[in-house]
Amino acid sequence: MIILERPFVSGYLLNTLIANQIPVLETDFVHTLPDANRLNLLLPEVFFTAYRNNPEATLYSNSEDSASWVYSFLGESTLANHIRSIKDKHRMREVFAAMNPGFYYSRIPYDELGHLDVTSIPTPFVVKPVRGIASIGIRAVFSHDRWPDILQEIENDRRNYGDAFSDTVMDLDCFLIEGYIDGAEIAVDAFFDRDGMPVIVNILEHDFAGPEDNSDRLYKTSNAIIQRYMDPVKAFLSKVSEALKITNFPMHMEMRITPNGEFIPIEINPMRFAGFCTTDIASYAFNINPYLCFLHQESPDWETILATENPNTYIMAVVDIPRKYDKRNVEVDYDRLTAKLSHVLALRKMDYHVFPMAAFLFAMTTPQNSGELEQWLHDPMDDIIYPVS
Repeated sequence: MIILERPFVSGYLLNTLIANQIPVLETDFVHTLPDANRLNLLLPEVFFTAYRNNPEATLYSNSEDSASWVYSFLGESTLANHIRSIKDKHRMREVFAAMNPGFYYSRIPYDELGHLDVTSIPTPFVVKPVRGIASIGIRAVFSHDRWPDILQEIENDRRNYGDAFSDTVMDLDCFLIEGYIDGAEIAVDAFFDRDGMPVIVNILEHDFAGPEDNSDRLYKTSNAIIQRYMDPVKAFLSKVSEALKITNFPMHMEMRITPNGEFIPIEINPMRFAGFCTTDIASYAFNINPYLCFLHQESPDWETILATENPNTYIMAVVDIPRKYDKRNVEVDYDRLTAKLSHVLALRKMDYHVFPMAAFLFAMTTPQNSGELEQWLHDPMDDIIYPVS
């Protein structure tokens, strides 16, 4: 069963639902989607009654906006309580602190950020919304002298993107301040099956242009990346399952691996895999349909997949609108954008007058062309995104 909500539904997900006639909650938003009449739509009362009456039913959503439906129809359920807990980054920090003792964090309303004595906080540290998406409002602070500029940047994010997402998804009125975690960052799409065992459908390395970069410019995966992280990530997720007592639940987790090999979670997003259409990269890289894996409670055949010799790297790139521009007065040259990489697999254009990104781009890089990823990561994109008068 699935709930579709704003901000974005990928064509790959829609085609999966149509081909398999997965039950979909009928909403006003669903009727705005292409080929909505071909979906297996159920009215809310029918949909949630069917879910309640089947203890083994699986429920997925593309967006955390769907939480409001769960709260309305399944308000006191275990599912609703898990969503509430996981969406509260402060609550999850309490859980993670037990797993990673000594990690600094505190919660503060936005209105108090300007009065905060940051000199009392050891640098580097990170400030971010308690609920957030797409790196909006997130900043790494390496110098106390930068704090006034960072406050202005956060205010700009509030002004430009405060209305782009619902309060369920993003809350720019309350922030977390936490210690900066040095190390490689990975993103994991996984679910806990009916027995609480973790099943991994995606592992992506998240590359940055530098320590202060917090963009989603480059995510990549490959056979080698999966092999590198599969066992330790699964072991860590087993600890998460034990701590949360969670079953039959999809999630997206971002975590960092310190130089001494410690896994420290950054956040968990409930009910979904990687946002917008990011999780679709599994279909390009491994011929995996992550949505069906969860809905059918099936694990990818990683042993067979990884036994196949494939040296290529698959990337998902978010092309952000630079924060220095007014999103209402920019243009994007998509032809030049796709020419920057040698093997573009798909381009998903976004309404960049509303959202903070111009496109999601999927591509493949061979070992011979691996240098293009470093160029892409540091490319200012001034030739494809520019202001207009």
